Amino acid sequence: MTQAEATFSISTHFHLINPYNSNTVDFSTAPNYGEALKIFTFSDAHQGVIDYDFLDWALNADIAYESIEWFVTKACNNCERQIISTIRTLFMKYKLFFDETSNCVKYRFKNGEGQTNSAWYNDFVVGGIAYLGDDFPINVDDLFSQFKMQKSALADPKLKHIAEFNGEDPSRFLDILKSANVSLLLKTLYNADNVFIHWSSQNLLFYSLVDIIDSISDEPIYNIHLKNLIYEAASNNQDIMEILARYDYPNIKEDAILDFSKELKLWFVKMRDASKPSDYDSWNYLISKISAVHTKEELLFITDNEDYLLIENFVPLYSSRIQIFANSELYFDECGIVQDNIDGFVNVLCPTRKNTFEFRNSKNDRLISLSDMIVGITGALQAYINTHGVNRIKKDISKLSNTQRENLRMFFKLRLKSSLYDMHFDHGNIIEGSKIKYELINNSLGIDKKFIKQ
Repeated sequence: MTQAEATFSISTHFHLINPYNSNTVDFSTAPNYGEALKIFTFSDAHQGVIDYDFLDWALNADIAYESIEWFVTKACNNCERQIISTIRTLFMKYKLFFDETSNCVKYRFKNGEGQTNSAWYNDFVVGGIAYLGDDFPINVDDLFSQFKMQKSALADPKLKHIAEFNGEDPSRFLDILKSANVSLLLKTLYNADNVFIHWSSQNLLFYSLVDIIDSISDEPIYNIHLKNLIYEAASNNQDIMEILARYDYPNIKEDAILDFSKELKLWFVKMRDASKPSDYDSWNYLISKISAVHTKEELLFITDNEDYLLIENFVPLYSSRIQIFANSELYFDECGIVQDNIDGFVNVLCPTRKNTFEFRNSKNDRLISLSDMIVGITGALQAYINTHGVNRIKKDISKLSNTQRENLRMFFKLRLKSSLYDMHFDHGNIIEGSKIKYELINNSLGIDKKFIKQ
């Protein structure tokens, strides 16, 4: 997969841009006449459309973002958000800084009783700060000095130093919102020009269960709905984890196939009987598919693996960021297992990459410390989303203090400012229920995208 294909593959839709009319193109508006000629020469030979081949050619030819943007918006008269975001992702020279939260290195069962080494509701999130330009426009040392925290924390500030919260509490997001330091942080980032936040998340429970669907369903287009269905059921009924662990999931032994299938079928039946009518047919489909399982080959993805190992590592999340931000500089917080394995992924995904990445100690890089704060808030929000239903969220919002409400509003505005500029700053949330909850919060705050700082 090329870098252009990777970027488009995480977008919802992609349509080829309509061919331009070369008779009406005003070359005098081109930011670089020589690059404009190169673009038209290549495009003329490829039917005047922008596709993966065009974008990969432009990357390899070092065509500047400004020239690509001019060609797309002026020559092709196309300003679709997805197209603009994609060429920004591929061609802009961002500086991106990353920290992570809930990094359990490997996600696994601790025993045969279904207990895991990390709380299921704490997504693994990697993300942080991004900016354009040579220098970060915020004096970070001055910002940190304004926070009310102990002097000993100034050497390596973290979110825990500027807000009081329990790191394992699924409701900790509400406590984080109480902090005046968080108010200062969010307002400073939102008001700064060309400063954004970015986040890429992996839901531990969702990705622990997906191989069940991929093993028993032969309807690929239907699978994403089924994965969401089983995730929502499991998030409210953790007894499925006890069932899976009892059979060494994801390494179901051959002599246990029938017993496992029967027990999983009973759980499907229980979930169907408690489901809303619109999900009844989907549960019946799963029941019919698991009923037909008799051999190892019919559980392809959940046999011949390591006992109890649900997610081997989170390196692919890092490598995907390297892959799509093709002209950027990326700076990650030091993480041994990622550093030891990242080259193998990157060499396969983007062997001809032009961007650079390195790992840094947060004690020596203020922007990674700043990223810790942002990704910690992001992870806390996702844990809250994962464990609270729509009605509970509505009730919580109605009871927020003025500080909490303003911080919630500012955080969502900062997320919108970033994702509206480049939609690929927001990556990883494919859970249908989570999207509904995010939209609920946004609507309850009355945030209008027209007034978001650009």
